[in-house]
Amino acid sequence: MTSEHTSNGAGGLRVPGFSPYPKPILRLPEEWRKVAVCGTSRTWNQAPFNDPTWVLVGSSPGLRTAPPPIKGWGAWLECHDLPTVEREEEEYFDFLTRLQCPLYTFMPHPKLPQALPWPRKEMEREHGRFFLKSSIAWWIAALIDHPELTDLGLWGFDATYGGEYEEQRKDIWHYFSEVRRHRGTRIHVPALAEFLLTEPTYPDQHPKKGRITARRRELEAAEQNRQGTIDKLEEALASQRRGLSEIHGAKETLDDLERNLCGEFDPIFLPSSD
Repeated sequence: MTSEHTSNGAGGLRVPGFSPYPKPILRLPEEWRKVAVCGTSRTWNQAPFNDPTWVLVGSSPGLRTAPPPIKGWGAWLECHDLPTVEREEEEYFDFLTRLQCPLYTFMPHPKLPQALPWPRKEMEREHGRFFLKSSIAWWIAALIDHPELTDLGLWGFDATYGGEYEEQRKDIWHYFSEVRRHRGTRIHVPALAEFLLTEPTYPDQHPKKGRITARRRELEAAEQNRQGTIDKLEEALASQRRGLSEIHGAKETLDDLERNLCGEFDPIFLPSSD
């Protein structure tokens, strides 16, 4: 897609259509035919680490402790602010300095002289910014344009519907559909990959909606009941702690009284009778 817009004669803009086969922006090796983008959530170890026909690329700090792929990492992308990474994630930054594969970054850093510039602006002009909000999306967008790509895999990401990474889930959906539309690329994901779930078109009319709603209400009622019990127990515990503190105070008072009433001065300190 080009960045040029022209008037349609009706006071609006005519936006050029997408090319079905975009020109590659990031030049990747021709032998990269099967590529797996890896993260560090619970499915990361299902990625084809021991399959030499796959190339694995990464961008997650947690992967620094993972066993390296049988052929080593194909490439790495770090799109966060590097001075912040160096300051707050020292072990990960040290890992970046020792990488033996191409390292792409959004900015240069004096301690990473081997880093290659990620073509961020060029990719934004080609794909737009709306779906480029995570390293996953950047990788998939780059791979869309790779003419030799036959298989694309995604392991180790937990972008569930309605979850913390909802925006990343939308990015994945968009670029997965683009990859299939442009190239007919085969998509590989973990079994029951939750990030591919979508909301029904008319969720309120779904036949299972009523049962789910009823079950949710049961759970919410049980949750409130348990929380009420916990609140009462915590109140009772606080009352018992206050009572115990009062007992300790009474004992200290009793000890003082005992010393005052029953204690005797050592004769050496008593006045002499002479």
